Amino acid sequence: MKKYKVTCEENWSEHVWYQWVPTVEAYSEDDAAQIVYADEDGYYQYWEWEDSPGFEKDYGDTEGEGKEVVKTEEI
Repeated sequence: MKKYKVTCEENWSEHVWYQWVPTVEAYSEDDAAQIVYADEDGYYQYWEWEDSPGFEKDYGDTEGEGKEVVKTEEI
């Protein structure tokens, strides 16, 4: 009996839902929303708020395309 190293790959698509609650200084609710939408410095992206209160991450549907054997080598 021989021993083999088998390299496998599989491509998956995951749908991830993020919710975060940044604090914004603005003159009105509309201004606050526009500041977050405009996000000129990238400050309001979800990854900037991962350690903040109110941050949530939830995984939805996942879909795989099936496993492929890429390479087989005797070791």
